[in-house]
Parts: sequence; structure tokens; C-alpha cells
Amino acid sequence: MSKTRQIGYFAPRMKSEVAEVVSRLEQVERSIQAFDRTGEAVRDADLDAYERSWIGAARTRLQRELYTVRSAVEQGIALPELKGQRLEKRLGLERAWLTAARELFDALGTHVGPTSPLIEALFPNAKFEKLERLGAAFSAFRAEFALRRRSTYVCRLAADPEYPFLSGLLEPIDELTARLSESAAADNLDEDAADELRRPILGAGERLLRALAQARALCQAALIDHPEILAELGLDERAKKRAARNVQEPVSE
Repeated sequence: MSKTRQIGYFAPRMKSEVAEVVSRLEQVERSIQAFDRTGEAVRDADLDAYERSWIGAARTRLQRELYTVRSAVEQGIALPELKGQRLEKRLGLERAWLTAARELFDALGTHVGPTSPLIEALFPNAKFEKLERLGAAFSAFRAEFALRRRSTYVCRLAADPEYPFLSGLLEPIDELTARLSESAAADNLDEDAADELRRPILGAGERLLRALAQARALCQAALIDHPEILAELGLDERAKKRAARNVQEPVSE
């Protein structure tokens, strides 16, 4: 069987396994929060130094592998089965972009005055409250801003020694604009590339599963007389396939 046919054959199973890794990731994130939440109960419990060290080692072990899985998922965010995460990330970037636009508008008002031609060039209709729904109006505003940002006038002022502050003020929104463009470009991914992105996620997921088993064993030994604390940690929670997040597309206006 050729490599391409092999990828096509195993792709559905790999997609399912990636979803399970994400589900396990979310479980471990909840457990890490539970470790922190139950810290006082653990301190008050009748445990010796060894038992307390086992609980600390369990948390450290999970935290280390958690970082690896998060990194792998972030690298594979273009995968079709991670569309929900990708949409959440894009919405977060759009909110950050809108915040950066507000901050740029306010900062320019401080530096050059609210009636400056520079503000008029970048923000002729700065009604930010109407953009908070991140719908069609926001998309149109962002597209228009991109054109105005690249205008000869703004580029000339950004390089003008008399406006030394301008390039620094524009940098945050320029960076977010680039990241949003990258996010939009990730929607089309061929199967060969997808397979290469899945493998690190699945490898990291296997290591996370092992770390979870080790953490469970350590905590079961340490908390043998405190089942209520052990239950609170959520280490025995069975991972389920990740349910589709209730994330809505931005509402068109």
C-alpha cells in the first residue's frame, strides 16, 4: 500500500485519536486546577512528608507533559479536527485586535491630538462599540483599516523622525493582523501535511496518558485514607471524545 493510500486509510482513526488527546488534555487541565484547589485540604490532612512529596511529584509530572501536549496541539491547530480550537483562537485574536485598535486610537489622541489628520487617516469612523460582536461590521472595519494602515501617508509618517512614537504604537496591531492572516490561511490543509501534524500530537498524548497513570498511582498511595481528596483531583475521570464546543461563528450584521 502506498504512503498516500496508507494515510487515507488511517486518517479517520488518527482524527479520532487526536480528539481523544484533546479530551485527555482538558481532563488533565482540570486536574491541575484541582491540585491547586485542594492544596489547603492536603496541608490539613494527616500525611507524612513522603506522602506529600508524592502528591507534589504527581502534579509536577502532569504539568510537564501538559505543556508538551499543548505545544503539539498549537502546532497542529490547522488540522480539520481542531476546527473548534482554531475558531476559538481566531475569536481570541479578533478580540485582541479590537482592543489593540482602541488602544492605538487613544494613544494617537494623546500624542497628536484627537483632531489630527493621522487619526482621520486611520480611524475615520471609530465607533468601537458597534464592533464588539465581531461580525460583518468588524470584518469590514478591519479590512478598511488594513488598507489605511498601508497607505502612503501612514507609512511615510511611521518612518518620519518627527513621529518617533508611531512605529511602536502600530506594532501591536500589525502583529495581530499578521496572526489573523495566518489563522485564515490554515483552513486548507492537504492530508499528507495533516498526517505530519497529527503524529506529534499522538506521541505527546501517549506520554500524557502514561503521566496520568503515574500521577494516579502516586495520589492513590498518598491519599489512601482520604478518598474525598483523591476524588476531587479527577484523576480517575474517563476521557471522552471531545464534544463540539459551543462556539458560534461571529454573527453577521
